Amino acid sequence: MNVRSIKKSLKELFFLKNKLDWVLFIVSLCLLVGTSWIITYAANHLLDVPPFENIAQKVNLFSIIGSLTWVPVIEEMIFRKYLISLLQRVFSWKISVGISSILFAILHWQKNFFPFLINGLIYSWAFKKSGTIVMPILLHMSYNFVAVITQLIQ
Repeated sequence: MNVRSIKKSLKELFFLKNKLDWVLFIVSLCLLVGTSWIITYAANHLLDVPPFENIAQKVNLFSIIGSLTWVPVIEEMIFRKYLISLLQRVFSWKISVGISSILFAILHWQKNFFPFLINGLIYSWAFKKSGTIVMPILLHMSYNFVAVITQLIQ
């Protein structure tokens, strides 16, 4: 990771040269929300794994704003943009995505890590299909928005 690659990533992020594929965005977001809810429900009712911690009620406004803005940017840049490309020097794309997604899930520190694993896989798939890091960042922001709103209304 050098200065040139960081500058290129920032240009790609803030100056959308490529048009986003909104069908891919909608399909990916539906997959994210749907699989997370199904896996969380199944784990909670079949395996007695507790659902997500309700972080929206435990944290301050700054943390909620962070989870909707800069946190997805940083996580996607680390796990999708840089970690996958670093791992691809040794492993195939599929193995690299698997390792990146497992680390992404583990580092979220939730008892039910499977929704985060699936999310990491979907973010990676959207990154590869769209060819831009902007797609998984927007998906991640949108997913976090749905999660925060869902938790606030509970």
